[in-house]
Amino acid sequence: MNPRGYSLLNDADPQLRRVVLEVRFSRSGAFYSRFGKILDVLAETRPDWFFNPDTKNGLAGNFVCVSSGMDASIGETRITVNLSPKPDLAPYDKDEIHEFAAECDFLADIYMNNVQPAERTRIGFRQFYESDFDSEDLANQWVLSLGVVPFSPGVAEAFGGNVTDLNFQMVIDSGTYRTRLAVESGNKEALLDRGDTVATVRSHMLSKKQKETLLEAERKSAWVRRRRSASATIDIDSYIESPTDDVLTGEFIKTHFRTAFTSFSDAVQKANK
Repeated sequence: MNPRGYSLLNDADPQLRRVVLEVRFSRSGAFYSRFGKILDVLAETRPDWFFNPDTKNGLAGNFVCVSSGMDASIGETRITVNLSPKPDLAPYDKDEIHEFAAECDFLADIYMNNVQPAERTRIGFRQFYESDFDSEDLANQWVLSLGVVPFSPGVAEAFGGNVTDLNFQMVIDSGTYRTRLAVESGNKEALLDRGDTVATVRSHMLSKKQKETLLEAERKSAWVRRRRSASATIDIDSYIESPTDDVLTGEFIKTHFRTAFTSFSDAVQKANK
């Protein structure tokens, strides 16, 4: 395990950079009349969660936690809690994931106690493990070296070109839960941060001169934040449809955090025997 954070494989690559929890509920006609109570509870017990109204897409509001960096959306039929990549892209460690699980427990309990929906219709915990590379070829080679992505070089040859992006996914039914596993590689984005304005560019869309200029700006300017030019991502989404009452939000996160780590590592070892 990487001492700075959690890595999916023993070679400390890729690293856990983002996690998301989503809990869906049956529709409750009382949601909007009781949403004010949720705001009151947060203001009284957790003033570090700040409210940002947003009525788009059925959301009653977005929240940002200034002490942890988490953000959440609470709507009529779902709660989404997100732990975004850190500014320095350092991986999240076990303690941080357990803190995330506790916060999700807290928010889910507030929703259940005040809105009182008839049932939960889905719970899902999604983990994004990333690795950065200096080129698309290196990213693709690493993904293929795992042995879990079926690939035939003849396909690219038949089309008269080279593979630039790989994208593969499957859904695995384990009986009590399901896992959607996705493995992909591709270009990285660069962020041009000028205070109130942030522009996002993708390296494969730049001209040769623009790429050279971006590399030079990265060396000289603090407002250019750029990862390597390509990446590989392992996206693991563990979920249960219509979970029973004994499926606790925080425990679900901690259990499947451990399960994902061991299961994917085992899969890679078996694929390379």
